[in-house]
Amino acid sequence: AYEMLRSLVGSEMCIRDSPTDGHQDSKAKKLARSNQGCVVTVVKCPRCKVRWGQQVDGTPEYFYNFLMTGLKTYCCSTCLFEFGCMSAIHCCHFCGREFEYSPADFHRKIECGYSRCGKVFGFFEHHISDRALKDCIAEAKSDFEKLTRQREAKQRRAASQAKRGSAVDHEQVFLLGLEDGCPRCGELFGGRDSEEEKREHLRSCTDGTKHKAHAATKRKLEQKQTQREEAEGLQADNQGRATWEVLGGRTDQLWILSDTQLQA
Repeated sequence: AYEMLRSLVGSEMCIRDSPTDGHQDSKAKKLARSNQGCVVTVVKCPRCKVRWGQQVDGTPEYFYNFLMTGLKTYCCSTCLFEFGCMSAIHCCHFCGREFEYSPADFHRKIECGYSRCGKVFGFFEHHISDRALKDCIAEAKSDFEKLTRQREAKQRRAASQAKRGSAVDHEQVFLLGLEDGCPRCGELFGGRDSEEEKREHLRSCTDGTKHKAHAATKRKLEQKQTQREEAEGLQADNQGRATWEVLGGRTDQLWILSDTQLQA
């Protein structure tokens, strides 16, 4: 059971009354923050830019609380991309301009950074039933344990690859048909092209301008991939902290937090 949920799934505090009439059951008094000046902001999928939380998504209104506090991630109904509050696109309710968001902002009021808007607003906190809250907490813990196993497996594979050496002969891979694009200029070849045709292309592929353009494109893709991985890591860390706090913030569950969070 829980007696206090710190401002994660809501700034709601449950205070148990002491039974005075001999009955064991007692009701909980709930103190919730005001929603005055608060709005439901626009949240979009970072991949397809489609708004999340519409009727087609089949999400209850209170899922907005879980997403914005970093407790859960959700799957886009359009492109099936999974995202959380740290990787989502957040837009001002009034002008539609994007703004930077952190789970710590959920119980604050912020000012739109667009000079022509400048509206001050908070984030609407929907009512959540006790049953829905308990179910979400259990699901969040299960989801985070699954995510932790996946991250650890990925780290083990990366460490194993680093030990073996990451040098790859991309030209040989291209000749074997494991890559469709020329590693020098990026020209695409279909599966029907023979190895000899690809060798002939490599012998004649000497255009330095195309090589530089392809190298620049690869660097941009690598930067995007790095940014995506950093966003996913930040999302996982925030989800872990949200899960730890909503479970009571006990010392026996510190394994949920990342090394960076433990050292902070």
